[in-house]
Amino acid sequence: MAHSFHPHPIVAVTKVVMMTVLLSILVLVMRELLERILYPLMASLWLVGIVFILVAYLASRFQTLTLEENSMLFQSGILATRRIMLPYSKITETSYVQGLVQRVFGVGTLNVDTAGGGNMAIHMPDVKHDDLKRILAEIRAKGGKGDGT
Repeated sequence: MAHSFHPHPIVAVTKVVMMTVLLSILVLVMRELLERILYPLMASLWLVGIVFILVAYLASRFQTLTLEENSMLFQSGILATRRIMLPYSKITETSYVQGLVQRVFGVGTLNVDTAGGGNMAIHMPDVKHDDLKRILAEIRAKGGKGDGT
């Protein structure tokens, strides 16, 4: 039975909100210099922030990792789609990484690699920690190599 996983957009959304708030504070501190354009600048700043939040959400919905019986399928992309079908027997390394913000929200970045590749075969950020453990356990159980740390 196939299981599908998506990244969680909370980290990307949090980064955008934090940056928008910091820039808003900077604009307010400089309000005497920006007197004439203060309100249009603030509105533009928040509009751009909202667009980035929507893009982060859409990007997370258009990334899927599906664990099938003999292989895993990774799909990503909003306009152009990238698909990687990776047999478990070809996996040489699996790992996950958690940055500070990712640890706060209980997510991490999944990395899956094969022999001979210069880049990671699969790099999927912001996967829920419980899903990471489940993915790594299933890869190990089905013949993939790597210690999963």
